[in-house]
Amino acid sequence: MSSHYPGVRPNHMNSVTHKVFVIKNQQGLYLSKQQEWVSGADNPLLFRTQHRDEAINTVFEVGLRDIHLRAEAVACEVDAKNHPVVTAADQAQLALAEADTQPPSADSGPLPADADAEPPATDPTAD
Repeated sequence: MSSHYPGVRPNHMNSVTHKVFVIKNQQGLYLSKQQEWVSGADNPLLFRTQHRDEAINTVFEVGLRDIHLRAEAVACEVDAKNHPVVTAADQAQLALAEADTQPPSADSGPLPADADAEPPATDPTAD
């Protein structure tokens, strides 16, 4: 295919690989466009940006909502459809992440007593 300018190829012919930034948490899950943590198996749903500073701002914003979150902006290649190419989290990571985000249920047993708590005060005149 020829170009109007000698030595210049059209953009779709360039061999430049494009990178985008995605957000990955400590369990290996990725941030989706809906601000949910997903495995990455369905890569069109993943949050992505071409700008590192925007990705870092997103990490900061998501971290404000969850103080236990450890996330990072990760650079990755894109496929032919410009979707990020990531390694999907396995089912064990998904189960662990799901357990971490669920509040304790009523039937999970009593909460452990706080060892540092003072015992309840008793009234010596109550006898």
